Amino acid sequence: MLKLNRKFMIFILSFCSLGCSFTSVDAFSEEQNHQISVFQSEYRNLDRTRYNYKNIYSQKPIFSISPVIGADTNSYLRSYDQTYNFVRSLFGLSGIPQNEFDNQKALIGSYDMASVPKKDGSNIQHGLEGVVKPPYLDNYVWKQGADATRAGNIANIVPTGFSNYSEQTVWDDVLGFVVDNNNYDVNSVGHRDWMLSQALKSYGVGTIYTDVSDPNTVVSNGNENLALGYQVFYWGGGYDGDYNSNLIEPLTYPAPNLFPIELMNSSNPLKPVCWSVGFSKASVVDKNNKPTITIKNLKTGQESSVDHKNIFYESQYGGYETVYSFIPRGIELKTDEIYQINFTNLNLKTAENESINNYSYQVSFFSLNSKQNEDDYSNAGRSVYVNYQPNYGVRIYQEPGGKPTDTFAFHGTSWLIIQQKQDEHGRVWTQIGTNQWIPNDYLVTVSYDQTPVGKVKYVPGYGINLWQGYANNKIFTGRRVMDGTKWKVFKKAIVGDTYWFNLGGNLWVDGQYMTIEA
Repeated sequence: MLKLNRKFMIFILSFCSLGCSFTSVDAFSEEQNHQISVFQSEYRNLDRTRYNYKNIYSQKPIFSISPVIGADTNSYLRSYDQTYNFVRSLFGLSGIPQNEFDNQKALIGSYDMASVPKKDGSNIQHGLEGVVKPPYLDNYVWKQGADATRAGNIANIVPTGFSNYSEQTVWDDVLGFVVDNNNYDVNSVGHRDWMLSQALKSYGVGTIYTDVSDPNTVVSNGNENLALGYQVFYWGGGYDGDYNSNLIEPLTYPAPNLFPIELMNSSNPLKPVCWSVGFSKASVVDKNNKPTITIKNLKTGQESSVDHKNIFYESQYGGYETVYSFIPRGIELKTDEIYQINFTNLNLKTAENESINNYSYQVSFFSLNSKQNEDDYSNAGRSVYVNYQPNYGVRIYQEPGGKPTDTFAFHGTSWLIIQQKQDEHGRVWTQIGTNQWIPNDYLVTVSYDQTPVGKVKYVPGYGINLWQGYANNKIFTGRRVMDGTKWKVFKKAIVGDTYWFNLGGNLWVDGQYMTIEA
């Protein structure tokens, strides 16, 4: 059940399949605004590196008669720890430390999954049940991996949009388990229960990406020859069944008071994000009983009741004895407005034989992306050329005037402008990628005398989604623009580190799949 398929996984700024649209009003209290700014600041500081088989390893694995399990980089493990514990903080939960031994065991589990014969590659199960062991792996390594996958969340990481190699950020990794709508059984939130467990004392994570240049590691997923990644979030060494001192009872999704609207969104209308409530120390009297759940917008008075067929029961994941997940319909989610979620007829009993029949709480949604900027100029997506010295490059920085990286933008290369900023000393910088900035001293801007043209750069024979609106406000039109086609670009919109191109009217495409031609 706790097996996740991360196909086409884009959680941030995606269409909400619950029929939601998003608007914003300034209605937060001063205390709430302060907490939001703290969350937004921490979110901006998260690692945005897109990891793949080229950059995730300090030692690359080898899949052959002399196997080498390899090792993930310290930067990836630190990034996972930072991101995972940031997400826990959104729920008011304490941080959980990584354990080096658990990391190693989780990596063995991922290695075992990446080693199985190609025909079994899309059928990985907990405990590696029903999967054939490769002959070059000894029984001890196979058993350790089986143990890790049995006592952990496991995921197949499928590259977004048929890219030629798997890659995603750690934020994608963590949200894949926490949002938990890409599970094969969409009604289960077992991954979420474990990620937000209050009984974990430590955890381990290990990720293996297959190398598309190595035919021994490219695993077939159905009829699609895709490079896959594998991940294990291992709780076995850090779970003892007892609860942390700050036990939250119950744990809800969304969390009370403030919650990011991005974590309520789904890119797949057939797999909405389940809401949930979990009790650690209360059991249902009758498993066939379903509570009554209503959601009310306290500003507009709009109220929706959850149909009993959209309420699901599970237990014993992450130490939660009773979990109800549910899919609301017909309620519009807006940032800055207060919603009250009411549960009646719960019919629960505590260990002390006390009854719990009713529970309610309130939540207001906010956006983690604090900065939104739309540029209404005709030369949207203009390019810059590096003007330095032949055969040399300009060092790329993590932020304007900030920490330098080990990478360079070389003389004569062309880059798309995402946005420009001044640092505290008045020096102007250009953003050319996620956490990638170059001082304007060494750049030449290319201007267009007419509306620029963008070319879709995707996969031959496939197209990218055409949206009405962009970011939180986007709604899928049901249409796609095909790879290789060219379109006039009238506007560029920037939301956080994501940029969007306007193709006329209110029609937009994701900027990462389009290149601007002069």
